[in-house]
Formats: sequence, structure tokens, C-alpha cells
Amino acid sequence: SSSSSSNGVIGGLSSTAPVSLSVSTEDVNFASPAVSLRTSTKGQLQPVDLNGPAVPLLKHRGLANSVDTHVATGTISDPDLDEIIRCVSICLSQMMKQNASTDTSPRKETVTDVENQDTTTTIATVKKKDGQTVLERFADIFSEERAMEEKAKQDNGQNRLTVIGRRRPLPPESISIYNYVRNIVVTVRMETECNAICIAYIERLVLKTGFSLTADNWKRITLTALLLASKVWDDDSYENGDFAYAFPLFSLAEINEMERSFLQLLDYDLSIKASDYAKYYFLLRTFSQKDSESFLLKPLDITRAKHLQKKCQQTEYRLRNIYGEPLAKTL
Repeated sequence: SSSSSSNGVIGGLSSTAPVSLSVSTEDVNFASPAVSLRTSTKGQLQPVDLNGPAVPLLKHRGLANSVDTHVATGTISDPDLDEIIRCVSICLSQMMKQNASTDTSPRKETVTDVENQDTTTTIATVKKKDGQTVLERFADIFSEERAMEEKAKQDNGQNRLTVIGRRRPLPPESISIYNYVRNIVVTVRMETECNAICIAYIERLVLKTGFSLTADNWKRITLTALLLASKVWDDDSYENGDFAYAFPLFSLAEINEMERSFLQLLDYDLSIKASDYAKYYFLLRTFSQKDSESFLLKPLDITRAKHLQKKCQQTEYRLRNIYGEPLAKTL
């Protein structure tokens, strides 16, 4: 699998045009598959309101279950974890502010029609039966507004909900982003390295497909990226069912669908090389108020980098077996 482009979308850097994925024009199966769940041994979870105030930070978080078990032992104090989460929230905020002037759907202005060659076209221009492009359909999966509309349909018992004058949401306040990320990271006891991997996956999604991180989709995209980051880094991560229990804002079916969609859009490319990790480590460190010596997150050594690559391959294989073929082979 190939890693993301060196060109970035964060910190004022210009994003590259999305990579054209060559696909056939057959229909897509958007049904959520049944996922086999495994409960982590980290401990019992308590449901948390993701849109509520920040949960208390843990006194200490051991590293015993992480990918670097054989290298590092120790604890993480409250201020250390808080600083890393703050850096992640700043990074997400910058990505959204950079895209605030764009549409909440994938960036159509960066997607151009191409001439069909044989029976293939690009992911951005493949039309579904309802007239949507495939990318627009995936955008709906991560849209908070779309989810609220669907819930309103069910609550009102209507077959259709008429929406007039849909307004583009404004980027959320920094404290809201911070609380949301902290509630996820602390509740499911994620290792600190998952934060850097999460940002790597989000930027890879943007560069590969043309998605923009917006006020409408950042919550679902961030949750999914953190879920995947935990699975590739943590040797004993919580699974989808645990996330659905801990974060009742999302059903298990929604989490399965978001994970499957994210994976298909990435073509199951979960690879994180040492250079990839270093890029996002340094990015987060630039937002830190601490000096490099006291910033908890550290670059990977050779042993941990090799182990991470192995875990990425194992996770790709496992999730591919759960969800099926990459998008390019199922369209």
C-alpha cells in the first residue's frame, strides 16, 4: 500500500488535487455488514455524551497494551495527555477553517470529468441510481446534517422530509473540538500515538478523495480515524461494539458503515511508515506550548516502526476480510 502524499492540507499548505481512482461503473453495495466484535480487556466502559463537557482525565495511563509494549513502560500524567489532545484539536480546527469557504460535500471544484476509457471512469463521477455521485453518497455517510434529517424522518413517521434553505454550518469553537476528541481518547483509553495516526488518516482521506473536513462531517470522520488508529496501534483496542456502547450518539450500524466507507475511500491503505509518523509528530509538536524535551509524543525508533508496519498490515487484512474488496473493485 502507498502512503499519503507529502503535500499537506494543514497549516496553510495547499492540498493536492484528489487522486483519480479508476473503477468500473457497476453499482455499489452500501449495506452495513455484520461485524464480529471482541471486547477489550482494558476495563469496563461507561457511556459518554460526546457533545457534552470534557470527561475527567485519568490520573495515569499505562502503556502496557500498546504496540511498543516491549520497549516502553511508564505512565502518562494529566498535563501530558491534555497537551496532546489540545494540539490535535488545533490541527482539526485549522483544517476546517481552511475549508470553511467550500461546500460541505466533497470539493467538486477539484474534480473534473474525464473521458471514459473502456468501461471505467473516476470515483467522483460514477453516478448512483438516485443521481448522486459515489463521492456524494459517501459524503452523506459522514454528514451530521444528513443524519439529523434521517432521524427527523423516523421521529415524524414521514417517508420524506422537505428541507428548505440548507445552511452551511460554521466551524465549531476550539473548546468543542477539544472536548469531543478528549471524550473519545480518554473514554476508550487510547495510547497517545493514536492521535498522530488519526491526523495522518484524515489528511490521507482528504488528499486521496477530495473530501474537505468541515463543520458538518468532522465529528464522524474524526471518530472513525481514531477508531482505526486504535486498531493499528493498540494491541488490545476496543472494537466497534464497544465504541457504540461508550458513545451512544452513534449506533453500531452507523459506526460499521463509517468504518467501511472510510476504509474503501482509502482503498484499505492503513500503512504508516516511520516517515509518515514523523511528519505528523512534528506537525502536532509545532502546536505544543511545551519544548521538544517535555512533549510526551515521541518519534518512532526502528523497532517500533517495524512493529507498527506489521500491525497495519494485519489490521488491513482483518478489516478487508470483514468488509470485502476495496471500492475500486466493487464499483
